Amino acid sequence: MTYSITEGLFVILLTLSGMGVLLWLTRKYPWRKSDTFLLILTGIFYLLDTVWWWFNLHFCWSDVYFTFGKHREQLTIFFILAGISFGTLLFLRIKRKTRQH
Repeated sequence: MTYSITEGLFVILLTLSGMGVLLWLTRKYPWRKSDTFLLILTGIFYLLDTVWWWFNLHFCWSDVYFTFGKHREQLTIFFILAGISFGTLLFLRIKRKTRQH
């Protein structure tokens, strides 16, 4: 399962743009140290995911395979962890937003 450089870079652009929009929606609320930590952690995991894709690294511990339709897809553990840390960051910021009202 390989993707062309163009497809991969397009997915990276979409993901980073989506993350930027979601962070922009919570721009009015001050950043805490935990928010900064989670954003840095997300960046590290996303960078590792990009390196894994770019250099085509595949290990039994780093890849999760699933079937979507009739296509076999793959996620790295780093992409999953980036999603979890970014989701937690957004959850905490939105939770903080609802407490202020």
